[in-house]
Formats: sequence, structure tokens, C-alpha cells
Amino acid sequence: MKIDVDVKENLKIIGNEDKIKEILINLLDNAIKYGKINTTIYVKAEVNDGYINIKVVDSGEGICESELENILSPFYRVSKSDTREIGSTGLGLAIVKSIVESYNGIIEIQSEVNKGTMVLVKLPAIS
Repeated sequence: MKIDVDVKENLKIIGNEDKIKEILINLLDNAIKYGKINTTIYVKAEVNDGYINIKVVDSGEGICESELENILSPFYRVSKSDTREIGSTGLGLAIVKSIVESYNGIIEIQSEVNKGTMVLVKLPAIS
């Protein structure tokens, strides 16, 4: 897999460096686990409307709409047997949500089955 990174310079937020890393590691880990082989994961970060928008997009199996409402819940896994084999506990996105909300941020997920998933994390920017 290839990771294509487009991060604007001088992006600033108030936050614990380890917690921000944890967000990024969890999002990239999911994109790698559930992305299709020989595809590109896109990571983009920019300022928009007072937020630092961090977007991670994969070309993976996607998540059906009925599953999206639960995907941020602790221990929730979309495909239970497959993710157990990969080593998923179902905590990654719940941890990301918790960290993002602790910084008064927003997390949004859009997905289409057989096309991929986009996770957008919005964290308040420092002017």
C-alpha cells in the first residue's frame, strides 16, 4: 500500500502530542487493515472554518450504512470474524472519538461498500 500525504504547513492545535499521534495511528491502522492491497491511502490536513481537518481515505471494503451509526462504539466490529483474525478489538475508533471529543472536536465517517471509507477529524485550530 502507498500512503499519499498532503499536510499544509504551520497547522497548530492545543493538544497532547501523544494523543494526536494516537488518533493518527488508529486511523492509519484501520485504513491499512481494511484497505485493498495495492491501493493508496490518502491523508490530508488543512485549516477550514477554524478547525484543523485531518482526513484519512482508503479504497477498502467500506462499511454499510446500517453499521456506520455503531462504528464509534467501544468493542464494535463490522465483520466480527475477519477483524478477530486481523487482531482488531474494536476499540480504535472509540478511542479516537474520545480523544477528539476531549478537544471539542468532531469526527465524521463516510463510507460506501466496496469503494472505501473516509474519516474526517476536526480539531479546533489555533489562529
